[in-house]
Amino acid sequence: MDRKCPLRTSAQSSEGRERGETARNVEYIYRELERRGSYITRMGFIFDWIMGVPEEYRARLQPGTGLIFRTPEEWKAIGQIVPIQPHMSDHMIGCPYALENAGWPWRPG
Repeated sequence: MDRKCPLRTSAQSSEGRERGETARNVEYIYRELERRGSYITRMGFIFDWIMGVPEEYRARLQPGTGLIFRTPEEWKAIGQIVPIQPHMSDHMIGCPYALENAGWPWRPG
C-alpha cells in the first residue's frame, strides 16, 4: 500500500481531526481480521454532513465529526489504505452537493 497516502499523515485538518486516524483504524481492522483468519472485502465510510453542502457555503457552517475530503488525493487515498473496496455513504444522494460528491470517487481512477 502507498505509504504517502494523504490519509496516513499525522497532520491535523482545519477542524482539528487527525487525518491519519481513519487510515490507522482501517488498517487495524483489516490486519486484525487477517490475524484471526478472517477477511473483509468492503468497508463503509460515512462523510460529515457538511459534505452534502456546496463548498462555497461550508465555511459558514459548523462541521461535525465525519470525514471531510477536500482534495482529489484524499478521494484516491481512501481506496489505497488496504486492498478493500470502499463504500461511500451519506451525503452522496439527495443533498445539494450530491452530484459533485457522487462523481469524486470515480475521478481518481
